[in-house]
Amino acid sequence: MAQLGDPETHLLEDVLFIPTSHAIDAELREWESTAAVTWAMRAPPTVTAKDVERIISDEFGLRAGELAVTLHHPEAFILKFKHRSHCEEAVKQGFAKARGIEVHFIQWRSLKNAAGSALMYRVKLCLDGVSMHLWAPDIAERIISRTCTLETVETDLVHPVDAGDTRVISLWAWTPNPSRIHKHVWVMITRQIRDPQLESVTISERPPEHWQQGVKHPVLFHIEEIHDYTVAAVDLRNPKSCRPASRT
Repeated sequence: MAQLGDPETHLLEDVLFIPTSHAIDAELREWESTAAVTWAMRAPPTVTAKDVERIISDEFGLRAGELAVTLHHPEAFILKFKHRSHCEEAVKQGFAKARGIEVHFIQWRSLKNAAGSALMYRVKLCLDGVSMHLWAPDIAERIISRTCTLETVETDLVHPVDAGDTRVISLWAWTPNPSRIHKHVWVMITRQIRDPQLESVTISERPPEHWQQGVKHPVLFHIEEIHDYTVAAVDLRNPKSCRPASRT
């Protein structure tokens, strides 16, 4: 009998929407201008990332700290150069060879293993039941992130009491399929299990002393309005004139 966590009990796939940001865009530009991946190698099975790093550093005269090589997937290794000019020079040559090892590499591209997606439905959602201490834009965004990406929040989440209406959080979002928006979502708040002074999640070699606990709040999703762009007529001479079909 399969137990919870066994491979055959796992869901095949899911979707999570993460809107881009200035920080993400900056990281993307950085990686696409200073990183490369291997696409072919002639080397013994025991070759390591440090071996590849030494070969490429020697080939292009790089100093310590100007190149880092790590194991990667699906490519065997990823090469991260400190300077864009070094990456451009290496990619232009495309290979390095020494000590019986030959490595071929190309520019790293974020879209290589990605697939396109179209979000053709704009929806107005009302989130009913969000506890008042959770009224914040980032929380609202996370609540809908399994099926939607946030466009704007209509409700005043900074001073909700002053606005005189704390019944629901109203927002506009985009989704590829409004039928997948859940009617009822449980929002679970867990206890703090990481250092609050750290900006990112950390991994510790020591497991927690006991199981983790949380409190879950029920949130109802009401779809107030749907704008359907799959049937919108577009004037190619004036794309801004696009008018979606609307329904409530």
